[in-house]
Amino acid sequence: MQGMDLISNDESRNTFKVRSQILSGIRQFMVNRGFMEVETPMMQVIPGGAAARPFITHHNALDLDMYLRIAPELYLKRLVVGGFERVFEINRNFRNEGISVRHNPEFTMMELYMAYADYKDLIELTESLFRTLAQDILGKTEVTYGDVTLDFGKPFEKLTMREAIKKYRTRKPTWRIWTTSTLRKRLLNLSASTLKRAGVWAVSLPRSSKKWQKLI
Repeated sequence: MQGMDLISNDESRNTFKVRSQILSGIRQFMVNRGFMEVETPMMQVIPGGAAARPFITHHNALDLDMYLRIAPELYLKRLVVGGFERVFEINRNFRNEGISVRHNPEFTMMELYMAYADYKDLIELTESLFRTLAQDILGKTEVTYGDVTLDFGKPFEKLTMREAIKKYRTRKPTWRIWTTSTLRKRLLNLSASTLKRAGVWAVSLPRSSKKWQKLI
């Protein structure tokens, strides 16, 4: 029972406190960077912004089936189009899928959009956010999780796709240039599942997923 655990377990109580401090710290950091916090609809007629199975609910007054949102993306982008150049939201998302230590059907997520910025700006913002949170909440930039220690005072490692494969490969890769159709055939032969969305191919390799998730 969670209530009894909080009474008797100082570590559990501290987790709640640190989580609250993290959320407050994120909000303060984003506001200081010129972002405006907003709230977008939780119930949507058409769920979008991610590829996930939604929860279905029913709006009695409108006699209409609706969906709990899987992501706030599309509504946040409308705000950017409407002239708000920096927006963010910290709120709940719902994805009617499996439960594991890496995924919960109901979870809190921050999503942000920043006009006139590129990936380098987002890298700088992300590094600065983690560094600021660690320093302000823990009084240091090093964070230990399990047997892993992360130092957010240092820049994140930055690798191209080619560099990442060369560094973390388990066997020597063969560098070839394939057409989309050839690549698709090879992936299917490897029993990989492919998903075509807007011209981008997302590849899922179940046998190696745990290894790559750990590296990412």
